[in-house]
Amino acid sequence: MRGKVDRNDLTQRPAPGLAEESPSDDNLGYHEYKPLSRYFATNRSRNAVAIFWADKARMRLLLIEDEKELADALSRALSKYGILTDHTMHLADAIELTRQNVYGAILLDRRLPDGEGLTFIPHLRRTRTDTPIIVLTARNEPMERVEGLDIGADDYLGKPFLVEELIARLRAVLRRPASLAELQITVGRIVIDPLHLGVTVDAIPLDLPRRELLVLTALAKRKDKVVLRSTLEAAVYNYEEEIQSNALDAHISRLRKRLLDAGAGIAIHNIRGVGYLLKEG
Repeated sequence: MRGKVDRNDLTQRPAPGLAEESPSDDNLGYHEYKPLSRYFATNRSRNAVAIFWADKARMRLLLIEDEKELADALSRALSKYGILTDHTMHLADAIELTRQNVYGAILLDRRLPDGEGLTFIPHLRRTRTDTPIIVLTARNEPMERVEGLDIGADDYLGKPFLVEELIARLRAVLRRPASLAELQITVGRIVIDPLHLGVTVDAIPLDLPRRELLVLTALAKRKDKVVLRSTLEAAVYNYEEEIQSNALDAHISRLRKRLLDAGAGIAIHNIRGVGYLLKEG
């Protein structure tokens, strides 16, 4: 049974409000979360936003956070950088999700309904030693930061924070050698750079929509192997999204045409009732 929130522990914590978008910044893919200002600091520098947006990283991450409103707002903000987010507020669910999925990074709160978030780190390190973990928490005293880093977190960020700073810290932990085992994927005449969301055909950039790029990356990593539909859907959608029955097929149909038009030298085959297979030629 999941633990319950200790209400006495929350008496000094104001209830979060709903995120509100700032229309003036919408064209830059940036939102100001006014009611959530205790979590997010704000940055109105258009140049700074544009720089971060131009250098966005690609990943799928797990967010372990007990405040649903904050989690929803942060997931929307990260999606502006092309990042997919799975969210849970319980340690037990987080353990199960990391058994079922491989995440590019994990964002971890400390104060969770079923325990201290830091206890999750040793558990994860026993099975996935190189997954970057960033602690996001209001518990930001110097010795609390030391405790988090000593137990195995890769970084520690106190609330409130700039989304841009979080993105920069994610890029930093992903640049570390353990996280860069596979910087590029080469298949046929294409090269995929998952970290920087780039695809080239004979060194010429190929512009792909986000979900098509995720499909291509998942298939390219398993070249010459049949990839189950469920595996592709897990790579493209977060586990809370509703998936239309033909959505994946539509993405792949459009991707096939783009690859053919670009002369990519690869083909995606439908294995009826099972999944898809990517082959060179």
